[in-house]
Amino acid sequence: MTAPLRVGLVGCGRLAERGYLPAFTQMDAVSLVAVADLDAARCESLAPGLPAYATVGDLLTDADVELLVLAHAVEAHVADACAASAVGVTSLVEKPPARTGVEAEPLVGLDPPAWMGFNRRFDPAITTMRAQFAAAPPAVLELELSILPSAWGALDGSETVLLDLGPHVVDLALWLTGCSPARLRVQRATARNAEFELDLGDVRASVRLSHERAWCERVVARDSRGLTVASFERGGLARRVVERMRARRPGPLVGSLAAQLAAIAGTLREGTGDPRLAGGEDGVAVMRVLDAVAAAEGSGWVEL
Repeated sequence: MTAPLRVGLVGCGRLAERGYLPAFTQMDAVSLVAVADLDAARCESLAPGLPAYATVGDLLTDADVELLVLAHAVEAHVADACAASAVGVTSLVEKPPARTGVEAEPLVGLDPPAWMGFNRRFDPAITTMRAQFAAAPPAVLELELSILPSAWGALDGSETVLLDLGPHVVDLALWLTGCSPARLRVQRATARNAEFELDLGDVRASVRLSHERAWCERVVARDSRGLTVASFERGGLARRVVERMRARRPGPLVGSLAAQLAAIAGTLREGTGDPRLAGGEDGVAVMRVLDAVAAAEGSGWVEL
């Protein structure tokens, strides 16, 4: 029997608490063996009894890990992923991988690689949608993601909506269609709300992001006649009531993180690879789009 992949988790905040830790507990393919956070109390609260470190450097020096999950401050993502690669450790870098596309560029070509934490790719409904689009691409893709930061309760504050929610949605637009953006047009881009369009060649994608609406995830694909050919939706008031009733069950976040970790374990242990895994190139491509959105409000169509 193959031994579990040994994982170190950096950052003991809400994502670790609500996502990664439950994912680890339901998996045999990976094993959490060490944690790191500047706040020692968070380490003890999240993973009592496990070796805990203040820095990534200390963890990499002292703990025997094969994968490092970087779920801490975005400013440290690139440097810590590079440090892990330098000592032969693969990393999973949570979104956003960096604050800009230029900052993210060192993540490209690392060996062993840095995978991007675009976990929406691992939702079964999204995977099915991508297979459908490969056979029959849509003409229009509508993507929406919203959440109230207070509902998530991040321990260290919240990023702007572009950095917090934008990476997931832009990655889905590119990954679902297999297209590169040719140009974009921004209707609005504030700290809490953003609306923009992406010209993906034969596909036009519209994106809505908000920190002022309750949790909702929505992807709708339409053909050239405007007819819906595929859809995916989570959240909304009715669904929130249902989710509260099922509060003790693992949610979609836990399932997608577990599937992502399993894909990495399969790649490292068996060399199987997984087309859902996002690499450094994907992270840079997404951040370049978001850079352009931040700079282009009111400019009409902007070439990329």
